[in-house]
Amino acid sequence: MASDNISYKWLISDSADGVFSDTGVKEPNYTPSSEYEGKYIKTVVTVNGVDVESKAKQIMAAGTYNEYSGDYIYFSNVPKSQQLKAEVGWETLKYDSNISGDTISLIVGGNRKYFTKGFGAHAYATLIYDIEEMTDNYRFTQFTSYVGVDASRGDAGSVKFIFSVSDDLSDWKVIKETGTLTGASEAEYVDLDLTGVKYFKIYIDHLGNASSDHSVIAGAKFSRADYVDDQGDYAWIKTVSEYDAEISNYEVQNSGKTYTQLTEDPVYRNLIYKRNFVKNAGFDYLQAVAHTDERSKTALEWFMNDMEALEMYTTGGAPTGSYARSIKVLIDLYSKHGADVTDPEFGQLYKRMMITLSLTHSISVVFWADSSVVSDPVRRYEIYKKLHDSDLLLNSVFEHLNVEEMR
Repeated sequence: MASDNISYKWLISDSADGVFSDTGVKEPNYTPSSEYEGKYIKTVVTVNGVDVESKAKQIMAAGTYNEYSGDYIYFSNVPKSQQLKAEVGWETLKYDSNISGDTISLIVGGNRKYFTKGFGAHAYATLIYDIEEMTDNYRFTQFTSYVGVDASRGDAGSVKFIFSVSDDLSDWKVIKETGTLTGASEAEYVDLDLTGVKYFKIYIDHLGNASSDHSVIAGAKFSRADYVDDQGDYAWIKTVSEYDAEISNYEVQNSGKTYTQLTEDPVYRNLIYKRNFVKNAGFDYLQAVAHTDERSKTALEWFMNDMEALEMYTTGGAPTGSYARSIKVLIDLYSKHGADVTDPEFGQLYKRMMITLSLTHSISVVFWADSSVVSDPVRRYEIYKKLHDSDLLLNSVFEHLNVEEMR
């Protein structure tokens, strides 16, 4: 359609149902000045002579409303200001973990699939959110999620999910109801059109028995209607069997080398490091992490393709806590200070510091003087980097510590 067949007109009024006056702005995008705060604005788009009028919206001061960007937002990232109710049958609502605090997992396609985003909510549970801002202003009208009982419960648990919408928080219309789901049953995929919806409710029924009803809302997103969620596996993360095949082939191709000679070969060592990392962290989990968001993908891809980082991680010893927590810390560090590892003079040192912290802070590290204060690994990295750069450490020693010694 030619652009000269479309025109825009922005109108402003003192009230939503008052008389609107033309601002004179003819552009498709318009940000009103502060003098219009509290007034109401709407736009009229004329397409081939046909007028399409938007709903009037109140103009609010900058910083007083939520701003969203991109094509989607994870449900667990929706500001708590939009959460009207979060009632669960036991414990509290868990963000981005199951009830036990571990990675969310469900049976999908007959296999256990991991999710880094979502909610853990012990049934019975009720979640109510005001989503008008997302659906109306930002066009996040599609809700998608896998739901069920966390796969860690085995064949235990028995729940049903009921999804409803409302305009006034009184009259609710059920738009989706799942069948009975257990920890061993196939998860149900939910895809809902929430166009024009103001209030959104998820009720999880424990079906008369609350035992092991560790319900999860996994990978849940509000997105634009045309958003396509790409969940294909990234080729730079291979399965253990694929690495085993590559290692075996490399050994055949280098059959004249002794094992000691092979371990001195950087190509061979790199395959071993990748294989062991995937074995310990889990192929499905690593793929889930890489698909979480761009920052996670960027950090993990850097790590998987940086042999020096892999070697530091492997030779530094196993994480004090879980691999999942260790990977999260590494992503946080690299996302904020990734440029440090390319420093021509101290890049390797900064990399060792990041790897060390990812291993030590894979559990909650508390201060010895006050056990209620938990150490922030990113802040800790920044403090030690500043101490080093300011020559306040014994740098002649610190700069030569390996990861195991730094721990």
